[in-house]
Amino acid sequence: MEDRVVKISAVALIKMYEIMGVMYGRVRDHAFWITDAAALPVQGTETRVNAGNEFQESNKTVGKNDLLRGWYHSQGYTPPASGSSEYQTIPLDKIEDFGAYANSYYPLKVEIYKTKTDEKLLDLLWNKYWVATLSQGQILTSRAYTTSQIKDLNAKLNSAGSRLGEQHAALKIKNSDAKDKKQEDSVEIAPTAISGPAADARVPPEHLMIPSLDHCLPQPHSKPAPSPRHLGLYSSAAGCCPVIASTSVIRDARHARSQPRWKLAQTAPLSALAGTRLGIDVTYYVKQLLQDADQREPLIASTGGLPLSLANRIESDLRQLDKAGIKPVFVFSGLPLTSRPPTKGTNNQAERENMVKNEAWSYYEDGQVDRAVVALTQVRGGQWVDVQDVVRLILRAFKHRFVEYVIAPYLASAQLAYLLRHPKGYIHAMWSDSEALLWTVDKVITNIDWSGTFTFYEKSRILSDLGMTADQFLDLGLLAGCSLCRTFPPIADTFSIRSAIDLIRQYKTGIVTCQAWRESPAVKASNYGEVFMRARLAVKYSLILTTEGACVPLPLVVPPPNAVITPADIPSDLDEIFSPRLPDELYFFICRGMVAANLVGYLATGVIDERQPLADSPEYRRFIKDIITEGATSPLAHPTNPQSAHYYFDPAFAPVMGTAVPITDPLTQSLVEKCATWKVPHHVLVDELRRQSLCIGTLEKDETIAYTKKEKAAKILEKKDEIVANIIWRFLDVRGHHQTVMGKAFHAACNSARVTDKLQEPIYIILELLRAGVVHGHRFGGPNAPVLSGGPSFGTDEEQSNTLLIMRVLSAIPLNFRWSGPLSRELLVFNSFVKSTTKALRHLLEAINVHILLSGDARRMRDDYLDMCISLPFQVDVNTGFGILAKTYLDAATFHYGDTITAENAQTDEVKQAKKAALEFVDQAFTGVKAPTHEVERGFRFWDAIMVAIRTLNQEQGPNPTVANTVIQPDVIEQFERADKWLEPMRP
Repeated sequence: MEDRVVKISAVALIKMYEIMGVMYGRVRDHAFWITDAAALPVQGTETRVNAGNEFQESNKTVGKNDLLRGWYHSQGYTPPASGSSEYQTIPLDKIEDFGAYANSYYPLKVEIYKTKTDEKLLDLLWNKYWVATLSQGQILTSRAYTTSQIKDLNAKLNSAGSRLGEQHAALKIKNSDAKDKKQEDSVEIAPTAISGPAADARVPPEHLMIPSLDHCLPQPHSKPAPSPRHLGLYSSAAGCCPVIASTSVIRDARHARSQPRWKLAQTAPLSALAGTRLGIDVTYYVKQLLQDADQREPLIASTGGLPLSLANRIESDLRQLDKAGIKPVFVFSGLPLTSRPPTKGTNNQAERENMVKNEAWSYYEDGQVDRAVVALTQVRGGQWVDVQDVVRLILRAFKHRFVEYVIAPYLASAQLAYLLRHPKGYIHAMWSDSEALLWTVDKVITNIDWSGTFTFYEKSRILSDLGMTADQFLDLGLLAGCSLCRTFPPIADTFSIRSAIDLIRQYKTGIVTCQAWRESPAVKASNYGEVFMRARLAVKYSLILTTEGACVPLPLVVPPPNAVITPADIPSDLDEIFSPRLPDELYFFICRGMVAANLVGYLATGVIDERQPLADSPEYRRFIKDIITEGATSPLAHPTNPQSAHYYFDPAFAPVMGTAVPITDPLTQSLVEKCATWKVPHHVLVDELRRQSLCIGTLEKDETIAYTKKEKAAKILEKKDEIVANIIWRFLDVRGHHQTVMGKAFHAACNSARVTDKLQEPIYIILELLRAGVVHGHRFGGPNAPVLSGGPSFGTDEEQSNTLLIMRVLSAIPLNFRWSGPLSRELLVFNSFVKSTTKALRHLLEAINVHILLSGDARRMRDDYLDMCISLPFQVDVNTGFGILAKTYLDAATFHYGDTITAENAQTDEVKQAKKAALEFVDQAFTGVKAPTHEVERGFRFWDAIMVAIRTLNQEQGPNPTVANTVIQPDVIEQFERADKWLEPMRP
């Protein structure tokens, strides 16, 4: 007789949480296949066989005729008096009940299997509950327990002190016992205060999903044996291998000895990582993609915008990871560390980049496009976009594939080290940069070849060959140079790793090295000793976000090997290295991407460092200072801490502490308080969605205005759409778009545009730039400024001014494709305004989002943080593509006709043929654009919407507007009307 077996799906196993329930499935090949389970509302004291029959009869009554395959008990025989034992199969006192069948009480073989559908459901469950644990601050929920422990410790100390005073003869013995007891209790209270007394009692979500694995490289075919109760929930852990990245130290260390006998880089088959969770440093990973010689996009330095192929590359890699059976966990870098204000005056790196960009433009204007591209790869490795600028792009790609991610409170490498070394085994390996060697990890992957191998380095092996301790290796890495600390000045000019190794071998530590060279002019001028110490402490006491939602130093939760770390060992001035302590809830919002880390970084460090744009101009410097950074509606107006701004164009004699940002003035703070008066209920949102007028149209009528005012006992906002709509309402109110001239113009323009054209965001951006006075048809820098390439090609000065104005306006529309057409230096200057405005508006929306959550106006505990943050407007930085597309059509139409196209000749056959030829030329020139001619038509519809806004502004302002009521100057209105009249006969 063949063995009978029951095969239970992983999802069905999870559902077996009640005392009793029924099972669904089928019988095939001597096996019960249990595909689903349903719990029965039966108490433990009344478990009975007929409960299953009653359930089946009830199903038939309601027409549910699913065939049941059995029922289950979660306890053993005769519950609850006796239960199954994980140590003894047959209870001794029950043998008499079974007689001859005593040895066959548990003869049925049970196996757990997992289908692809189960895996998806388990991933969703993991994503939901792992995130939920981050926001459960045990230090808050366990405060009563912590207080009682502290009181108990205080009583013990007082009692010990009184006994010490009374028993002089036993002074030494009593003193020793009291101190030892104090230390033991302190060590016990500190970690318990962080994790909570019930942390060990409850089963955390991560324990349900991930086996705790030793951090070692197992045998190729070894697999851990999971316990029967969780069998099927565990992924295969064959080939688990936590490894770490190489550094310049590693790459060059082989030359430190005259005759090396070892090879540092090790390779392993990619199959060794199957069934593991791989932690990925996003900054390192994205830099690899952006600097890849075959995929990089250096022309972003000439077009602006984002690397549009990046999302496709990430999607491709996610498919490769899925194919290899590897579960990725992406970790982003968080807040910047506290540092001194940037040096005033000339920035050598910025000067070098400007020189390269000017050289590339010279090559391009001479027709040497290939040389221009090569020139742009000479700096930054061809990467002309910061990783912080593509975070939203990456998160949108993650959402569609349910990818796990964490944004670290500060350093990604530290957060990865925590996840790797945590006893629960959140990740089994890490793919990171060279600097991961500086933390307490032993192996790091530096490269994955999707053809079937990966490369990693082993820190213990390197330490053995160099003859150094872990602390000496940390000092070596800092002296050699990294993102936290530049190269030691005395060896920087003629750097070799041998020089850094010799310093450590001579002086034993990096601290002594800095002291020995403290009189060196280069060391003294750069204040290198302080920089080195700050970097060293930043590594040794890195702040990380625990699964309980607390931001704590790494050694407290995952101490170094063979070390016991207590709170007394942690420096008390870490706020001078990282930032002042922020609320744990704010760290959690950063962790889930609700607010940009660099925005909170401005608040935490008190420094706003405005970097140089891709194309500079005097107007941009005024704009970034007076409008974006120091304006009354800066995103930093929602916090109230002092901030100082530092600009790339500050002269050498500018104040060292920068320019104070006036975010605490009464006007700015009144706007913050005004935000709290908004709370629009869900039924109003539904009505507005039905009318398609959305937020800006709600204040069109008096009866709808009343619905937007917050009531004293108003319910908190629950649904995502409610919260997003209220964020946008508050945002529009802060920016003066409600019941104002700007609001009416925006509403009229949106109503005139097609909903399918998706023009609301570019309309808004152009209106903001009109208010700032940077949208016009004149040259930036004045009439005597040099003519930039990529501007109008034909016509009189007036006609070229019309073309320039139209190009600039249409360049605000996103055109998402990898650019392969002509370039425009003229539009790149205007793109700097568009990018800064988009970034500032996005930050303002995120600040309002956090304001709503922290003020209690919306439900905080939720599982749709990512949906909420990517539902907000202004997620994408546009490039100059659409403006170039429109300019190409206008130039081609004029060229093919051979003269100016006017209203008088617009209907002639020659003009019609010229327009047709122009559209054909656009189709041929822009092969990467989907339906270029349709995009040209959409661009001109956008122009029509802007003209509606211009005319509404003109009408609402009146002939003699006051300064407060003036949004757009009369001469700019005339420029738009003149350009519209010129454009009308040119349109296809």
